[in-house]
Amino acid sequence: MKILALPFSFLLSGIGFMVAFTGQAGTETSAPIMRLNRHIYLHNCKTAPEIDGNLNDPAWKDAAKAKLLFLNDKKNSRPEVKSEAYITKDRDNLYIAFLCMEPVMSKITINPKDSDGKIWTDDCVEIFIDSEKNESGYYHLIINSAGIVYDARVSGNFHDRFWNSEAKTAAIRQNDSWTVEAAIPLTKISPRTRNDIWGVNFTRTRKSPANPKITSEVISWAPLTGTFHQPEKFGSLVINDEKLLILDYGFEPVTGKNEFLLDLKNEANVDRKIKVTLKITPSGGKSFSESSDKVLRAGKPEKIRLPFEFKASGKNLLELAINDVSDRQKLLSCFRIPLLIQAGSFKFLLADQLYLPGDKNVLQGRIVLNLTEKSFSDLRLNIFINSNTGTPIFEKRDFISPLKSSNIFSMDIDNLPPGEYICRVDLADKKGNIKFTDCKNFMKLKGF
Repeated sequence: MKILALPFSFLLSGIGFMVAFTGQAGTETSAPIMRLNRHIYLHNCKTAPEIDGNLNDPAWKDAAKAKLLFLNDKKNSRPEVKSEAYITKDRDNLYIAFLCMEPVMSKITINPKDSDGKIWTDDCVEIFIDSEKNESGYYHLIINSAGIVYDARVSGNFHDRFWNSEAKTAAIRQNDSWTVEAAIPLTKISPRTRNDIWGVNFTRTRKSPANPKITSEVISWAPLTGTFHQPEKFGSLVINDEKLLILDYGFEPVTGKNEFLLDLKNEANVDRKIKVTLKITPSGGKSFSESSDKVLRAGKPEKIRLPFEFKASGKNLLELAINDVSDRQKLLSCFRIPLLIQAGSFKFLLADQLYLPGDKNVLQGRIVLNLTEKSFSDLRLNIFINSNTGTPIFEKRDFISPLKSSNIFSMDIDNLPPGEYICRVDLADKKGNIKFTDCKNFMKLKGF
């Protein structure tokens, strides 16, 4: 799949949208459509933190950070206070800490409980770890401000409370915040020691917000609506013991010819030759794989493009393995992604559906067409953005003509106010009759 670009821009007065489209002859570009949405790169700490509830250890200063910004079930809003999680590891343990700012410490809920009691009825933080990334089984820990732990192994709707994480925890309550530290033995949460990508989420529950109109705040790192127990919506924890960063990856989740786009960075001080193997297993079908060799230059980012094909719609399992060829096929990284692949002649995709304050916010979408070339010439692309109440925000018609099999657009939404929006694309014929249409929601969160 070769993606070609012809820039086209449009400035919307008062909002400041900058729209660029690719799809016709011009400069080649790459634009992965499915990213590691909400991802953390995990490195080993030099010295393990002391589990005493105090976050002054050097390990936390260099740890990966996850800001809990998504207020569950409260659209277009942000939490009253800041909450952050810090994540690091060594050969033996996964270390996780939470900083929970709290202006009304006198009102936080702490009921005396034993381990595995109803800790979720307190002010608490929660950790979700899907180390197999199969979106059906995962580990769940809840810790309150006294450092008391509930832990369980979850499989579907069954919560095995007899499972023991053997986590060591500690907590400290201060004047305007409380903190938690946890050390979780890796042998309890993962059968593997190799590089991997896990599904994770970090959450906090506040029982007594300062605002009397709010009975509680349920805050998440990964964007969720409803229960926390949605492993398919967890973010990704990228374990990187071999100084090989997966910067981005992407593909189109539709049947037909495809291309796996992989952006890597070799952080080692020497070049390394790698083999990338992509394995696809359809549900009830026969597996097939593709592979490619690549030399990664020391300290340099590299792009790998691996052609493949989703032969069957429905459930598929995608597995990626990266081996160091020069070191007896040493496994550098691997991950697995369960997918629901859709068939059809038209597909509209958004790269991200949650945009955070302080980031460079670019809405990127792709329209994929499995039609004959003749059909392309008869269609025109229209795009609309409305608020969640239906108020029109942006409209542009007849963007690309003629269309191609893969059409990408990007929109600068830095100046778009926080809120929930609907992006709709229509494909219409020359007379204006709509042949295909699809909508996707996206949200911009407020900053502190």
